[in-house]
Amino acid sequence: MKKLLVSFLALGALLLSASLLLGQHGEKHEHGSAHGKSAEGVEEEIDTRTVTGEIIDITCYLRHDSTGEKHIKCATYCATLGMPLGLLEDETNKIYLIIPAGHEDPKGAVMPYIGKKVKVDAILYSMGGLTGLEIEKIEESK
Repeated sequence: MKKLLVSFLALGALLLSASLLLGQHGEKHEHGSAHGKSAEGVEEEIDTRTVTGEIIDITCYLRHDSTGEKHIKCATYCATLGMPLGLLEDETNKIYLIIPAGHEDPKGAVMPYIGKKVKVDAILYSMGGLTGLEIEKIEESK
């Protein structure tokens, strides 16, 4: 009984901390820019790409090599739980993390395309070995 109470208290503290952090994150704030203008105000080149590949659930892909139509139901479920989605590029098998414009839900634009081949026009961001795509246009491809 004592362990259960301690567990509930720990969970409560965790939820309170998360809500405080989320509350602070909802306030207006500034970000540095990887593209657009540098901190010195100098124009930087925006790296845009057209990439063809499959929208995947990154977690299941890494753990189980899960892709394609047979995995759509599972990937959709995992995405609703918060697992990250990505684009598995046809030509290179490189995985790009799907990132949002601003603070929107990164999955919003790609949920209907999970497990399908797509062609995207996107802004490419890279830092620390991770590469993300901010999708500007997406369409199903063959």
